[in-house]
Amino acid sequence: MDFRRVKYIAIDEFAVSKGHQYMTVVMDLERNEPYVKKGKDGASLRELEGNQEAKVKIKAVAMIWSCLYKSVTDHRV
Repeated sequence: MDFRRVKYIAIDEFAVSKGHQYMTVVMDLERNEPYVKKGKDGASLRELEGNQEAKVKIKAVAMIWSCLYKSVTDHRV
């Protein structure tokens, strides 16, 4: 996913393999492009944070779980 073009995203995480492994999915809501990364609780959002140098300008984030709120605000996604 080219995060420089992304403005609106949805984020969710889910358990794989009976809850012992997690994945995070970030969806570009304008282009319907998914980005899936191993991990949870914000660890998988580090790549988004690293793209701040590439002038990522996320305007809005949709989330279901409140546990992701802190990850998003901490990383200024």
